[in-house]
Amino acid sequence: MKKLLLAACAASLMLSSCSKTFYQVYNTEAPGMVEQGNFLVYENDDCKLMYNLWGKSGSVGFVMQNKTNEDMFLFLSQTFFIKNGEAFDYFKNREYSNTETVGVASSVSASESIYGLANIWGLTANVETAKNKGYSLTIKESPVVCIPAKSSKFIKEYRISDRLIKNCNQDQAYPKKKSAPVYFTKEDTPLSFKNRISYSFNKDGEDLKKVENEFWVSEVINYTEKEALEKKEYKECEKDYAKITYVFKMASPKKFYNSFKGMSKSREYWQKYNY
Repeated sequence: MKKLLLAACAASLMLSSCSKTFYQVYNTEAPGMVEQGNFLVYENDDCKLMYNLWGKSGSVGFVMQNKTNEDMFLFLSQTFFIKNGEAFDYFKNREYSNTETVGVASSVSASESIYGLANIWGLTANVETAKNKGYSLTIKESPVVCIPAKSSKFIKEYRISDRLIKNCNQDQAYPKKKSAPVYFTKEDTPLSFKNRISYSFNKDGEDLKKVENEFWVSEVINYTEKEALEKKEYKECEKDYAKITYVFKMASPKKFYNSFKGMSKSREYWQKYNY
């Protein structure tokens, strides 16, 4: 009985060790955008919009650069992330609260400091002070974001998708190194998404302008962990000891990825003939 239990434990350990990590990498097409360094870029006379999708589940956040000599107003209440036809709001009307204890002497300076931060962020701050008790800060999300002349802001809210695109071909799903590419057209892609961005040079929203940055998945490749990653050594300063990190070989601002666990051939064999 004891031997049987030990054998069962060994088999369990063997199965868990045979589970491999795979990466599903999605390449996208982005009409009207060009790749410049680490960004995908859209540009018109008023602004420059920069994206880097790379990361787990992808990021559809963007840097919006005001190219003009006037203040630009981004209307989050009319700006949306749209995925496969479903729209998601960038403005959520949220409030953020924080309370800290301070002494009498510092409570006034703390209030002034908080009001200063609120002005920088373009948010509304409500500060209440009490003797030897502290202050409470409530920040309300603003539906309009001001981007000063010749400057930029980073807008981030949504990941693209954490869902795998399923393939019933086992050699494609669980490759020995990497699978053959699976291609899609704009008409049959399983995932299309875009940002619809609304802005004006008037804080009341007159003459509102709209830009749509569209993307769609055009290619999917599955990689083993060994095939996807490579080891790199780096030093923050010349005299430092070298540090080890792992980077993706195929990283690109127009790609993103998801990871998943799969079975090795030895595990498949064990399950087939022992259950």
